[in-house]
Amino acid sequence: MVTILSVVLGVMLMIGGASCLLLPDLTFLTLGYVIGVVMILEGIGMMIAWFQRDRSKEGSGFVLASGIISLLLGIALVGNGFLQLAVDDFIVYSAIAWLFIDGILRIVLAIKTKSLYDREKGARRNTELGRNWWIALILGILMIISAIICLCNPDAMAHTIGVMIGIGIIISGMDLIHFGTTAWLLDR
Repeated sequence: MVTILSVVLGVMLMIGGASCLLLPDLTFLTLGYVIGVVMILEGIGMMIAWFQRDRSKEGSGFVLASGIISLLLGIALVGNGFLQLAVDDFIVYSAIAWLFIDGILRIVLAIKTKSLYDREKGARRNTELGRNWWIALILGILMIISAIICLCNPDAMAHTIGVMIGIGIIISGMDLIHFGTTAWLLDR
């Protein structure tokens, strides 16, 4: 039964992932709503945990407070389209900042690796990483260029995030199908 359910859920995930790939912009625009739903579920779960545990224990009030705050913020997020768009914008600009900062760090790493490689030329500790320092440099430059392009056109980053979500969901579906079929084969 578990194997069949796993395969069915895997197929459903793959279909959902394919729809995300076909409509990446719509996928991205629903992120704020999905985050709100997750916050509501997390808040309810924390409050249930508070009711089920010994409320006299130290710190249990924080569990209840956290659950109430998550629930209220989740309800506000689900019920307010403006807040959903604000969360979506935050995700886009956070991803752009990450690209830019990571690009700079890769360039710094490449320069540092090259200087170490030059100092140790001919030494036994000469590594493949040292010889290929320029790859990190090129990747860093490309990440900074991508960040600048996405900063000028944030819709490109939103589209990319939607595609990445679709790919991730498809991979999760494939994993469930693999789990189900492997379990079925082992049971035989």
